[in-house]
Amino acid sequence: MEEAAYRGQRRGLLRRSAVFTMLVAIFTLLTMPIFIGGTRNTALTIARGQAHAPANLATGAPIALVGQWRFRREAPAPARDGTLAVPAAWQGARLDDGTTMPALARAQYTVVLHDVPAGDYRLYLQPVFGASRVAIDGVVRSTRGALGNDAATTRYEVVAHDVAFSTRGGDLTIAVEVATFRDIGSGLRQPPVLGGAVPMQRQVVREWAKLLLIGATFLMIGLFALIVFANRPRDRSALFLGLGALAVMGAILATGFENVVLFMAPGLSHEAYYFILIACADGGMVLWIAYAREVFPGADRSRVGRAILVALSGFALFQLAVLLVGGGLLASKVSRVFPYAFALTAGYIFFIAWRALRQARDGALLFMLGQVAILGAVSVQILINFRDSPLGGSSDFDFATYGILVFAFTHLLVLARRWSASINAAETLSEDLGRLLEVNSAVATEGHLETLLERIVGVTSRIIDAERSTLFLHDAEEGELWSLVAEGMDTREIRIAAGSGIAGHVFATGETLRIDRPYDDPRFNAAVDAESGFVTRSILAAPLVARDGRRLGVLQVLNSRHGGDFTAHDAGRLSAFAAQAAIAIDNANLFAAVVEARNRNESILASMSSGVVTLQDGGRTARFNSAALAILGLSESDAQGGVAAALAADNPELTVEVAAVSAGGHPRSLLDHQIVTPSKARISANVSLVPLRDGERVSGVLMMIDDISASKRLEGAMRRFMTQDVLDQVLAHEGDMLFGTGCRASVLFADIRGFTTMSEKLTPREVVDMLNEIFTELFDAVSEQDGVLDKYIGDAVMAVFGAPLSRGDDAINAVRAALKMQEMIAAINAKRAIRGQPTVRLGVGVATGEVVAGTIGSPKRMDYTVIGDSVNLAARLQDLTKTFAEDIIIDQSTAAAVAGIATLREIDTVAVRGRAAKETIFAVSATISLDG
Repeated sequence: MEEAAYRGQRRGLLRRSAVFTMLVAIFTLLTMPIFIGGTRNTALTIARGQAHAPANLATGAPIALVGQWRFRREAPAPARDGTLAVPAAWQGARLDDGTTMPALARAQYTVVLHDVPAGDYRLYLQPVFGASRVAIDGVVRSTRGALGNDAATTRYEVVAHDVAFSTRGGDLTIAVEVATFRDIGSGLRQPPVLGGAVPMQRQVVREWAKLLLIGATFLMIGLFALIVFANRPRDRSALFLGLGALAVMGAILATGFENVVLFMAPGLSHEAYYFILIACADGGMVLWIAYAREVFPGADRSRVGRAILVALSGFALFQLAVLLVGGGLLASKVSRVFPYAFALTAGYIFFIAWRALRQARDGALLFMLGQVAILGAVSVQILINFRDSPLGGSSDFDFATYGILVFAFTHLLVLARRWSASINAAETLSEDLGRLLEVNSAVATEGHLETLLERIVGVTSRIIDAERSTLFLHDAEEGELWSLVAEGMDTREIRIAAGSGIAGHVFATGETLRIDRPYDDPRFNAAVDAESGFVTRSILAAPLVARDGRRLGVLQVLNSRHGGDFTAHDAGRLSAFAAQAAIAIDNANLFAAVVEARNRNESILASMSSGVVTLQDGGRTARFNSAALAILGLSESDAQGGVAAALAADNPELTVEVAAVSAGGHPRSLLDHQIVTPSKARISANVSLVPLRDGERVSGVLMMIDDISASKRLEGAMRRFMTQDVLDQVLAHEGDMLFGTGCRASVLFADIRGFTTMSEKLTPREVVDMLNEIFTELFDAVSEQDGVLDKYIGDAVMAVFGAPLSRGDDAINAVRAALKMQEMIAAINAKRAIRGQPTVRLGVGVATGEVVAGTIGSPKRMDYTVIGDSVNLAARLQDLTKTFAEDIIIDQSTAAAVAGIATLREIDTVAVRGRAAKETIFAVSATISLDG
C-alpha cells in the first residue's frame, strides 16, 4: 500500500514538473526576442585609437566601440600617453612607455572613426563610476559630475551619457574623459555604443524593456511573496523570497542599464548609493540562502548552512562598516571579495536544489533550472565587471540579463506552486469542515447553555471517535476551569484551577495538545483515573477561542476508539470543531445577555412615568411603553394598529419635528406642546425627540412624553414640596388634600443675619456661591427631620413640618431642624475663617398651629404651599431673633410640644405685629441635643 502510494505521488510530481518545464520553455520563446540584437559589428576594428566606420553606420545596427583606444593619463602628474583596451579597468595596465596605471586617476580615452557617413547619430555610454565627460570632434556634449585631479575636487555622478549629434561625414573624433578617486576598479568597463538616431532609439528602448521586465518581474515576485506571508505568517520562505527578490531588484536597478536608482534620485551621494548597492547585493545573498533552506528543509546540511549564513551576514555588515568608517575607496577594495561570496552562495543553493531534486521534492526541478540560469548569468556579469573581460561585446545575445529573467520566472512558478498547494490544503480542510458542520449544525442552533454543552460533548466523541469527552469553561471570577458535563463521571460539576493540569496548560497556551503517554506527563492527574477506574491511554485537547480572541475554555477527548493514539488529522478535526463549538457557546452567552438586557430595558421602560415611543420606518411604525399608553389613552390592542399614522395625521407640527430629527440627527425639545390623542383629546406635554442610531445611520426617533396637564402639573408641584412618603399618602386620598385642607403644622423661617450689608462687599458670583453653600446645608437639615423646604425667599428659607399629613412629632422635628441648622452654620463658619471670609449668623423662628395647605396658581404654574396665622407668626419670630440677640425663638405652642425634651428659656411676652393677642416666646439652647 505504502509503495503504491509513493509511486503515485512520484508520477504526480513528474507530471507537474513536466507542465512547469513547458511553461518555462514557452516563456523563454516569448521573451527571447527582447534579448537578441547585440551591438557587435565585425566590420569595425579599433587599433591604436583608430577605425574605419561601417558604410551602413547611420542605418544599420549600432556598434559597440570595443578595441584599443588612445589613452592619456592626466592625473596624477606627469601626464602619460598610450593605448588601453575598452572595456577594461585601468588599474595595473601598462602604457606605451611601461608606466603602470594606478587605481585612482583622471584619464581621457580617444578614438577616431574614419569615413563616417553623414547623418544623425546617438552615442550612448552606460554609467561610469566616477565623474565623466564626452566630447565629439572637440565639442563637449555631455558631463556627469565634476572632473578634478584628486578626491577633493572630483564629484561623482554615476549616470549614463546619451549624446545626440549630427555630422556631414568624414572623420569623427570621440573623447571620453573619466576621473575616479574613490573606486579601485575604475575605467571604461562598458564600451560606448554608437549608431544612427533611429537604430539607437530602438536599442535604448530594447535595453529599457529588458531592465523594466526584469525589475517588474522581481517586484511582482517580492510583493506576491510578501502578500503570501501576510496571509500566512508561518510561511517564512515567502518572507525570505519576498525580501530577497526586492533586494535583487534593487541591485539590478543600481548596476544595470541607466542606473535607475540615481536616475530616480539624482542628488543621492556616492556613499549613500554605495550603501544601497552593498545592502541589496549582500542582503540578497543571505536572504536567498535562507529562502532555499526554508523551501526544502532538511535538504541542506543544517550546520553548514548556518555557518554560511553567519559568514555572509558578517561579510555584509563588515562591508557596510568599512563604507561608513573608511569611505567608498576602502569599501571598493573590500568589494573585490564579492565574487567569491557570490560563488559560495550560488554553489550552496545549487547544492540544496540538487539534494531536493534527488529527494523528489515538489518544485525541486524548477528550483534547479532557476539556479542554473542565475549561476550562468551572474558568472558572465562577474567576468565582465571583475575580470576585465571583453565578453560583453562578443555576442548578439544578452546571456547575463536573460539568465536573471529566467531565474526570476522559475521562482515565480515555484511560489505559484507552493501557493496552489496551500490552496489545495485549505480546500481539503474546508471539505472536512463541511462534514463537521453537517454534524454540529444542530449544536450551533442550540441557545440554552446547559443543553448546548451536553450536545457538544456528545457530538465531539462521535466526530473524533473517542471514548470520552469533557468540556471545560473558564470562570474568570474564580480563576477556574469548570465542567458541567463530563462523560463517564458521576460528579455533575468538575472544577480545577485555570493553570493546572493538561486542560489548564491548553487554556493558558491556546495550543492544541496531543499526549500519547499521559502517565509519563507530570501535568496529568492520575488520581482521577484511580477514582473512576478509567485508564487514560491518550489525550487530545483543544482550546475554545471566541471570534475576538477570548479563550472560553477547553474541549478534551480521551482514548481513540481505534486503539491507537490520536493522529495529527484528529487534532485538526478537534481544533476545527472546537472553533465551531466556541462560536456556539459565545452565541449562547450573547443571546442570554441580550435577553437579560432586553428584560431589564423593558422593566425600566415599564417603570418610567414618562411616556416612551420609538418611531421607525419614517414614523410609520411605533412601539409604546405603558406610561405612553396611559398618557395617550391607548390599550395594548390599540397600539398594535395604525396608531402611528393616526398620531401623525392629527399632529402635523409634531410630525415635522420628527422628520427633522430623523434627517438631521440632532435631538429637539418641545415644551408645553399640545398633543391630540387618538381619541381626539388634547393634552399638554413636554416632548423630547432623540435620534436612534444604527452606527452612523439614523434608523428611527425616540420620543419621550412628559404629561404636564393640570393633574400632572399639580403632582409635579407636590413632588417639589413633599417627600415621596407624604406624596404617596396624599395621592392615596385620591386628591382630596390637593385643593386645600386644614391641618396642624409647624412652620420654620430661617434668615441670614446682615446679608444685605455683607452682599454689598461681595461680587455677584461670591454672593451666589455663599447662598448655594448655606442653602445646601439648610435643605439637608430640613429633609433629615422629615420636613419639606417650601420655598427660598431671598436670603431666607421657609420649611413646613406636618402638612398636609401630620406625623405626630412635627414640632419636635421643626426644633431639631433649627438646632441642626445652627450646627451646620458653625461648621460653615469654620471653613470660611480658613478661607479668610467673614462669618455668618442665622436667625430661626418656629411657630405651631392651624394652617391651610393646598395648591395655588394657574393651571400652567402651580405651587403647593401653606397659609395661616402660624406662617405669619413664624416669620415675625424670626425677625425678633435680631431684637433679642437669640439664634432660635419659638412660640408657646411649639414650646409646649418640646417641653421636657429641649432646654427652653422664656424671653418675654410680646405683641407680635399683625396679631391682637400677645404671645409668650421662648429661646432654645443651641447646645442641647434632642436625641432623647
